[in-house]
Amino acid sequence: DHVRSDQQLHLDGLLSQLLQTVNKEAADKLSLEFCYLNSKGVRKRIVRTLFQCPRQHLKLLPYYARITATLTRVHPDIGPALCKLLEDEFESIMARKEQNIPETRLRNVRFLGELTKFKVLPFSTIFSILKVLLDDFTHHSIDALAALLETAGRFLCR
Repeated sequence: DHVRSDQQLHLDGLLSQLLQTVNKEAADKLSLEFCYLNSKGVRKRIVRTLFQCPRQHLKLLPYYARITATLTRVHPDIGPALCKLLEDEFESIMARKEQNIPETRLRNVRFLGELTKFKVLPFSTIFSILKVLLDDFTHHSIDALAALLETAGRFLCR
């Protein structure tokens, strides 16, 4: 992850703007800026930062998914890397049967749903996640299922 210092400072500035991305125009502007920073280390850092969206800021998820979809057109490794992190987190959440933090579970499935709407997450993956949630039909899984259907349900019916 050796990034030149001026590029590093520019990246830090852009990543700090992610939490203020609350409309399409800001997301598109940020995506455009990220496109000019092209190195494997930068892309990994962008994916890590998108993945670490605070669970209290669910309103940012559609814009994070939009940024991911835009960047995936330019850097094809960004979308699959973020999807892999979210899928692994989902599996980890489902494996732990104790009642873990519901906000984390909701953030995870909503993010997966948003990525589905932008066609970053494959349909096969979202349908297998739906199946896992239906098979484990308990309190928190029902909440997660409802959140997923609320986010991507209409899109999946088309």
